[in-house]
Amino acid sequence: SDRPEVMQAMAAGWGEAVRRSDTLGTEMLYVAKRFADGMVGRAAMPLSSIDTLVLGSLWGFALASAAGLLDSGAPDLAVKLVDEVIAPLLTPIIAIVLFFVAFALCRLLVALLVAVLTNVNRIPVMGSVNRFFGFLMGLLAGVVDLYLVLCAVWAIIVITGGSIEFLNDQALAGSVTYNIFGRFNPFY
Repeated sequence: SDRPEVMQAMAAGWGEAVRRSDTLGTEMLYVAKRFADGMVGRAAMPLSSIDTLVLGSLWGFALASAAGLLDSGAPDLAVKLVDEVIAPLLTPIIAIVLFFVAFALCRLLVALLVAVLTNVNRIPVMGSVNRFFGFLMGLLAGVVDLYLVLCAVWAIIVITGGSIEFLNDQALAGSVTYNIFGRFNPFY
């Protein structure tokens, strides 16, 4: 026979080919097998049937896998992973970010008050009073900035687990400023 699958089976023991059937007018998969007595058997199936069979099998496999996954305890493991690993890592980070946002807004409010007091300072009678309030606002802004820097230092210590030799709780234990900050640390 001159069919490709039969010629392959005669040479190698088995063969296959995909081509359009002149009789049926559809794409077909042809397979052929040479048996021990030298005879060749040939079978054919429409490709559309194979696609349906494969997709049906995959759909069944997907449903069975999903059911097995749900029964396996994987959802419980995922919940445990989130509760015991991810949440403890993210909660302090979220708190730090929210604190810095609130702190930045407070700093913006202080800057706005400084700008208002600067304009009021132009009134001759209020000049000396406003200079005093300007000094207080500048001092307050400096304290706010220092507090923000100390919060950042504390966050770095927490995130690195104190592994930086010069930036850990033991290294900063002698710092008066850091000890005062420890009493007012918003994260403790």
